[in-house]
Amino acid sequence: MEARSKYSKVFDSDSVEWNTDREYNLMFLESMKRFMNDKLKAYGYVFLNEVYTHLGLPITKAGQIVGWRYDEKNPTGTTMLILVFTLTKKSQTKSIWILMLTDIFYNI
Repeated sequence: MEARSKYSKVFDSDSVEWNTDREYNLMFLESMKRFMNDKLKAYGYVFLNEVYTHLGLPITKAGQIVGWRYDEKNPTGTTMLILVFTLTKKSQTKSIWILMLTDIFYNI
């Protein structure tokens, strides 16, 4: 598996949003991806901790100052918030979703 960003998090049973149904988790993560991208376009920025909070993950010190900016004058040149989902085995009996965030962040 390729290297993950230092901001990547594991989305599993430690998240309050986790569900034992994998299809539900995928639907939830996809809806959060759309919501956070819409928020990025509407407000012009999203902090990393906002993403963590919506996913039920612990916030970090870096997440207070790191995030994404949206430039509506140059939308194709703007780094959009992208959540990538990879199914991996934590053990032979339990699968988890690995959450990887884009590697390009801006100090807002």
